[in-house]
Amino acid sequence: MEKPRLIKGGSFRDERGNMVFCNDFDMQQLKRFYYTSPSEKNLIRAWQGHKNESKWFHCINGDFEIKIIEPDNWIDPSMHSKVYSFDLSENSGDVLYIPGGYINGFKAKKPDCILMIFSDSSLEESKKDDIRFDIDKWQF
Repeated sequence: MEKPRLIKGGSFRDERGNMVFCNDFDMQQLKRFYYTSPSEKNLIRAWQGHKNESKWFHCINGDFEIKIIEPDNWIDPSMHSKVYSFDLSENSGDVLYIPGGYINGFKAKKPDCILMIFSDSSLEESKKDDIRFDIDKWQF
């Protein structure tokens, strides 16, 4: 199974301003995007998974902590499943790739954060593949 990974970005600043980029992010397979802006910092949005849909996360504003669970099964995954942790920041340009087959959750680390999410599934496909778990299932 493919593993979640960080696609490194970068930034550039000169007298004209700041540019943030991720030149290695290949968007050919994307079908849609959306963004979320939590109503308050430390609000946890978790746990949602997809067996097939892949997602890419990019921080537009602020900082986010993202946890990814590798479930041992989809009916009642173990509380001891492998956990990946990532931090995304507005100035890094990084994009976090989460392949299908994982469960994720995230929280903003400061007020007014915005997380852009890209998907390789249509909304209809995503709804059929959406699996949710109780927020207390895993420690954030």
